[in-house]
Amino acid sequence: MSSAVLEAEIDRERLEAPSTARFAPVEAALPIEWQKLWLATQLRPWRSLAVVRVGEGVPTVRIARTLAGAGACHLGLVVELVDATSITLGQVRVSTEVWIERRGGAERILLALGPVLTSPASLALAQVADAAILCVTLGESSIAEAQRTIEEIGHARVLGSVCLRRGEEDR
Repeated sequence: MSSAVLEAEIDRERLEAPSTARFAPVEAALPIEWQKLWLATQLRPWRSLAVVRVGEGVPTVRIARTLAGAGACHLGLVVELVDATSITLGQVRVSTEVWIERRGGAERILLALGPVLTSPASLALAQVADAAILCVTLGESSIAEAQRTIEEIGHARVLGSVCLRRGEEDR
């Protein structure tokens, strides 16, 4: 990846639980690694960010929710989350239209996606987003899958990766 690689190792247990889909500016006590991860995503301009799962069991919706909370706090603006983890190819056009329409009310939109290697719909949305981050679980997600995901999305679009650790023993 480029010199502006975005990497963070984050304990899966410290992710915020899912809540609402729109995040207004609220001062929250987010762990510092999530705040830094959000700031690292700001190194390049974007309005839509795809949060892409590599492998099974990676909680992209929860990751996107946590980032949306950090973003709303940092920017003082509404950050919207779109859960597109179960979208089908037939729903992409309508979902994209809704997403573009809703973008008018939000400064930034985060798209939580499934794995692009097995979901053409996730691939289509990742390729439409301004930027993307990969979400992998150490010891579970395959490096080969991550490399193929980057190739499919496009190297220039990928900001970096979020590396999740399974449990407390990995700290």
